[in-house]
Amino acid sequence: MWYDLTVIVPAARKVAARPALVPRRYRVWLPDDLSSRHASSGIGPQVTPPALPQPRHRPLHDFVHSLPRDDIKNRPLPALRPYDTRRDSLVFLDVIMNFTDFWAKSDPYHPLWRHLLDAAAVCEQLLPRFGGVPPIPDRWVMLLVAMHDVGKADPEFQNKAPELADELRALGLPLSYDVSGFRHEARSADWMIDRLMFTDAWGPQAAHVAEQAIRGHHGMFETSCESEEDLVSQAALWNPLREDLARVVQDALQLEPWSIDRFEDASAVGLKLSGLIILSDWIASNDELFHYPDIPRDISPADYFSLAQAEAKAAIHRLGLQPDPAPTSEAPPIRFSDLWPECKPLRPSQRALDDLLSSQNVPPGLAIIEAPMGEGKTEAAIYLAERWRIASGASGAYLALPTMATSNQMHGRYEEFLKRHRPGRAPRLVHGMAWLIDEVSPTKAGQIYGEQDATEWFRSSRRALIA
Repeated sequence: MWYDLTVIVPAARKVAARPALVPRRYRVWLPDDLSSRHASSGIGPQVTPPALPQPRHRPLHDFVHSLPRDDIKNRPLPALRPYDTRRDSLVFLDVIMNFTDFWAKSDPYHPLWRHLLDAAAVCEQLLPRFGGVPPIPDRWVMLLVAMHDVGKADPEFQNKAPELADELRALGLPLSYDVSGFRHEARSADWMIDRLMFTDAWGPQAAHVAEQAIRGHHGMFETSCESEEDLVSQAALWNPLREDLARVVQDALQLEPWSIDRFEDASAVGLKLSGLIILSDWIASNDELFHYPDIPRDISPADYFSLAQAEAKAAIHRLGLQPDPAPTSEAPPIRFSDLWPECKPLRPSQRALDDLLSSQNVPPGLAIIEAPMGEGKTEAAIYLAERWRIASGASGAYLALPTMATSNQMHGRYEEFLKRHRPGRAPRLVHGMAWLIDEVSPTKAGQIYGEQDATEWFRSSRRALIA
């Protein structure tokens, strides 16, 4: 008879920031008679089951016990290896790999399932700023973003970090030593299109749009990898593990079933989804922006996702990509003195503008303010821009000046203005030397396999384009 067991054992190697004890899942066969099924093994029918080690601590991940394994008896059995209990008794064990063993980042170490939830949490924070991907529900957008890296659950990717690969080999997982040219995003796309069509009942056109967005999240939409149709044993081992990852993400998102046959505007859906996947991955992969090493490790996926959501919100605020609160229509129009109480009495040009905007509706357009130097034209321009921003529902303003020196000076003045009237927002300086006074952008790149440094897109000048 086959049994499915979870045992707490010491980690194969001590790796920084990894727990000393980890859960291992085993499939154990305790037969009454081994002679008929394994006649060639040379092992007689007298078998005494070994005493399995008792965990001294609560299992690190209680959810491991709840994973469905009802179909174990129907799965093809891989080659079994004898397990020596050092008491002259033998039992056959087949290690069932736990998806919690797979890594996504090696420096600093970060498990794959957590990175998937990180990306979903970041996406959740970006959606209010950039809008959703209609007609896809937001939670399904988060799922598609999360699953962008499910292809890292693959023997070729898991072999990229030698020390971590040795840990997996010590658990009995076969890993190739040749990882040249492997593209994990291609494996993610290939696996997801099958899952969307055959598990989630998506139509081929809609599934292809999502698959292309996932495939291109490192900039190459035509990338490919060796098909697992020719790797039957590899697919039989790894596909259930990828499915476990998908189920963990679905459970954390509390996802409701949803499907679609085709998108009316496939280009719009694909481009928006692609952008969300890329930006979410960049932010979630940079531990200077998204402090994933600080999130407690020995917790369930649901608890981890809650903490990841808080960390994602903080990261979005660090980058200034959070949405503005919606203006209330009941609020009275702002007056000049509301924004600039220190400007008393008002200069003639300021008073004229305040009276004009208070007496009639002036739609957004082109305005020219002429006045002598020192008359407060800058304050008048910002007042007009704020009135128009609120009226149009825009999220900000663009202030252009002729030189770097005047831009630097205006940056400081506008920063003080935002601190008083829009707390939490900060202006971005976008000229060529802005990096010299940029206090927000990360100083190092996140560990993203498959592309060059994405840190430039977090610089002030590029971040203005994203915003």
